Amino acid sequence: MVGATEQPALVWGRRRVGKTALLQHFAAATDAPVVFHTGTGETAAAEIATLSRQIAAVLPDRMRDLAAAPYGTWRDILDHLARAARGSRVLLILDEFPELIGSSPALPGILRAFLDDVHEHTQLRIIFSGSAIRTIDEMREYRAPLYGRFDLTLLLHQFRPHEAALMLPDLAPADRARVYGIAGGTPLYLSWWNQRASITENLLELTGRPGSPLLTEGLLVMATEVGAGEHTTGVLTAVAAGRTRHSGIKDAIGADPTCTLDRLVEMRIIERLLPVTEQGTRSRRRVYRITDNYLAFYLGPLMRFRAEIERGLGKTIVSSLAAFLTLDTDELSYVVCARDAVEHPDTQTRAVTAADIFTA
Repeated sequence: MVGATEQPALVWGRRRVGKTALLQHFAAATDAPVVFHTGTGETAAAEIATLSRQIAAVLPDRMRDLAAAPYGTWRDILDHLARAARGSRVLLILDEFPELIGSSPALPGILRAFLDDVHEHTQLRIIFSGSAIRTIDEMREYRAPLYGRFDLTLLLHQFRPHEAALMLPDLAPADRARVYGIAGGTPLYLSWWNQRASITENLLELTGRPGSPLLTEGLLVMATEVGAGEHTTGVLTAVAAGRTRHSGIKDAIGADPTCTLDRLVEMRIIERLLPVTEQGTRSRRRVYRITDNYLAFYLGPLMRFRAEIERGLGKTIVSSLAAFLTLDTDELSYVVCARDAVEHPDTQTRAVTAADIFTA
């Protein structure tokens, strides 16, 4: 991932797509000492103290007890690591880097100055990782301090249908399609699915009780990835309910959704599609869809029964919830699945089925 003469690397993507697991796997496979720090959003002093203790465990300093007397600034830490890496490689992984920027806004500029000063004189290599898409995008803009400093930028996506199928080997293709309609391509959510239990049993366990994993994850996604906005929730709820055209969304929220739609498209929360029958034309007709199957499930079917679930009546509604997921396996209707087949076509044109797409 990082070569001997390379600048820092950037690994980014939405929460739960496996960035930390990938970095941990990479760290375990390298022979170099690895300092792995995950930003938590604490104060700069607290983050620096925690990182100092981690450095002390990996690279003990005989002249200073870093656990008892941590460094005072980010530049002190970076200079220490640069000295430790003069003769051999040292790898520094800063996971959830946007959290560090939140408490230390000057950190990107500090890093730029450090890289300019000592890059040619040390074998210290740095990997940044983050889930805050907007912050990462800002880091890569032309005027940003770290613009042009990354030799590798790796965007991790959610699994496509055939990749998700590899996590569900004990299910039939049609059931894999149903699970994909609920959990999307997020590896963590797919790992929660009990392949020995029925759809209804899984729905009860994962969504049917107050505090259920897929119930609370929706709140986390809305708070940390979607963010605030006057019409944000209304627009997403309208799209999840099938109001996929601009006019329908406008009617649903009682206001012009253009600015909100543009922002959500920019954040990759929704996407704007042109009907296939109008490809290659100048048509301005557009339809919108939520890019993440899980978020669409959370804001659509699951929210319809949220009140009953919170009242402890999950057992009475899981069958109705499952009914929303009924698929004709010969004519799979999920747009993302059909698009996946179009983007990765066979040599012959044919109908798309669940078996075609969800075969591991």
